[in-house]
Amino acid sequence: FMFLSRKSIFLILIFFTTSVAAEVKVAKFKYFDQNRKQEWDIAAEINFPKQQLDQYPVIVVQHGSSRNGYKFKKEGGKSDEFSKNILKKGLENGYVVVVPDMFYNGPDVGSNKGSFPNGNQANMVLKRILSKDKRIDINSIFFTGFSWGGDTTLGYLNNFYQSDRFNPFWKALAAVEPSCNRVQEPVKYSFPILIVKAEKSHYAPRPCLYYKDMIVKKSNSVDVVTIPGVNHYFSSDMKEVKGIAVNACADNIVIKKLDGTWIRANGEPSSGKPQECFGTRVIAGKNYKKMPEAADEVIKFFNKYKGK
Repeated sequence: FMFLSRKSIFLILIFFTTSVAAEVKVAKFKYFDQNRKQEWDIAAEINFPKQQLDQYPVIVVQHGSSRNGYKFKKEGGKSDEFSKNILKKGLENGYVVVVPDMFYNGPDVGSNKGSFPNGNQANMVLKRILSKDKRIDINSIFFTGFSWGGDTTLGYLNNFYQSDRFNPFWKALAAVEPSCNRVQEPVKYSFPILIVKAEKSHYAPRPCLYYKDMIVKKSNSVDVVTIPGVNHYFSSDMKEVKGIAVNACADNIVIKKLDGTWIRANGEPSSGKPQECFGTRVIAGKNYKKMPEAADEVIKFFNKYKGK
């Protein structure tokens, strides 16, 4: 894995104001994506709260495979329903909320689960850009994401990111509805972790509970909160359809070892390819009834560490 040089980033900032936030700006940049092996465009909407502080804590919130819940005020960026909820509640709690569009100028990934850009890489570039604003408390930047964004969140448990070169790291991580079917072998971390699951999701909670136990064994602070009676989208609509989801390894998850090899939880070998865990069962209802509750759990968790 090769990280980016500063010369590979091209940044444009567009400033404007809105009645919801005291100030909003959009950061647009390019980087060379290690997954897609090409330059990739990112736009991130940066929202400042109305509270006046010398320095602000920050939440970066990443969408899932589809962006169908939120539109940037300008510049054409999009995100999802979870990001919309975190934006509202984060601003109310005094955070700068940063909403990146990981597919900017391109289509949603949707069911094409093998074609994601490298979200971990992109968000580290974004974090470096944020740190240049003196109003940002670089020691209080939190990260959360939904679905693929939740998997990206847990991707930061890769030992690669525990190097001093990334300090200060994320203050805390909150993974919302990750699959936990493909995970990193845990080590000791310097930050707390939250996983928020939906009881009736097609991404069942049990692999995340298994992974929690793995993380706890390394003396880490981690919790799993399960919201009852809702599907992956925190919806009470249980309409089931056929699709593609990374959920076929729930009973025997795939683990990336520290040496880069992949194994199954029972010790069997694994190819490490996402397709190994592709399933077809998807619960697709989207009334988002309890999405605000999921966002509340994240904000409550981050508030425990804000200012510490």
